[in-house]
Amino acid sequence: MGDFNSNLIQKNIPENHLFHHFQDSGLTSLLDFYDIKEPTWSAQESSSQIDDIWVNYKILLHMTEPKLLDSTDSTKSDHKIIMTCWHIDSPIYDTRRKRKKKKTFLYDKMEEENWENFSKEIKTNISKQSY
Repeated sequence: MGDFNSNLIQKNIPENHLFHHFQDSGLTSLLDFYDIKEPTWSAQESSSQIDDIWVNYKILLHMTEPKLLDSTDSTKSDHKIIMTCWHIDSPIYDTRRKRKKKKTFLYDKMEEENWENFSKEIKTNISKQSY
């Protein structure tokens, strides 16, 4: 997201421009995706679409269509506010990794019979894996 003071709609964007790097990295312009042509910046006799929100293709369809809001009263800016919602109820956003349960052995509380059973099980498993 941001103001890169360039216009994606222009035909003569240099090949090494940041926009091309965004596209090569799998990012898509929300304004371009929703075919919004309205300028995001304007001055006395000039206007352009130089503000945008770039998103990864995996979340693109979870974003609502952007709305361009006038910001002159709230921020005194000559740029419009780009507003969208990101619906994150999809399971692809659950990036938390589950912690593996840690097994703790209480050796000091084991009885003799448990030790014997444990030893037998170890020997059985080792003999199964012998080649």
